[in-house]
Amino acid sequence: MAGGNPALASLYTFTTIDAPNATLGTYANGINNSGQIAGSYINATGNHAFIDNGGVFTTIDHPDASSLLNGGTAAIGINDSGQIVGTYIDALFVNHGFLYSAGVFTTIDDSNGTFGTIPSGINASGQIVGSYFDATGNHGFLYDSGVFTTIDAPDAAGFNGTQLTGINASGQIVGVYVDALYNVHSFLYYAGAFTALDNASTPPSFVVTGIDDSGQLVGTYSQGVNDVHGFLYNAGVLTTIDVPSGTLGTFPNGINSNGTGLIVGAYYDVLGNPSPPRGFLGTPVPEPTTLPILAGCLLAFTMAFRRKFASANQK
Repeated sequence: MAGGNPALASLYTFTTIDAPNATLGTYANGINNSGQIAGSYINATGNHAFIDNGGVFTTIDHPDASSLLNGGTAAIGINDSGQIVGTYIDALFVNHGFLYSAGVFTTIDDSNGTFGTIPSGINASGQIVGSYFDATGNHGFLYDSGVFTTIDAPDAAGFNGTQLTGINASGQIVGVYVDALYNVHSFLYYAGAFTALDNASTPPSFVVTGIDDSGQLVGTYSQGVNDVHGFLYNAGVLTTIDVPSGTLGTFPNGINSNGTGLIVGAYYDVLGNPSPPRGFLGTPVPEPTTLPILAGCLLAFTMAFRRKFASANQK
């Protein structure tokens, strides 16, 4: 992967997403091609999953989720059919995965996940990726047609292991792993092969969190404490995506795939213990040169049409 130093901040407009009952913060985690956003918010009764459909928030808490502050439900990924994957924490503080479809919860727990399962992404075919936890640490999984397949990066070591963060319509999977020296690495997994997404030319702590159907990546990189930046990686160009008011960090989590390039995530703008997150929707705007070019093409077309119309009337 080539990219060099991060490019200038991209031309995006940002809309803050604060769930109505989010007294302690909001996370926007996934977005589909219809603009539906899946995420979670926090208040005194714990974590709550939501779907934001054009500014209308609907809470979708799992009935078995603990109501304690550290418990609750989180929606993490959403596909174009409106199917949502995520996790809930039960009364014993164990994470369980779920699929929420047409108002029905279905448990998605890897049998190897003796200490919990967290799905993180779902594609148009219903393939689900995520992570499970056992006595040896974190492991990635692919859930396809009722079958779990473990996907561990070859160089993953220690308890932190491998975590899968997203999957697109082609079955390309992205994730992160931690090596024996506690360095974090991002990768692409496809057709049984791992491809490194970070190298000497990428910024420090380069973490990929999402992938769209064209292969665009979103994620974060860090240049120090409280100095975390979002990025969009596309066709060899790594571009910074920072919410202007996110002075304590911007964390993109998902990107849609219909060519509009909508990005969702969370940012931090005030100190706290914990610091309350705020969700965001990033919408790309045309580059400065685009509109004059379009205007010039339209003017040329109009003038040519007028000349043709005038010539026809003179015959």
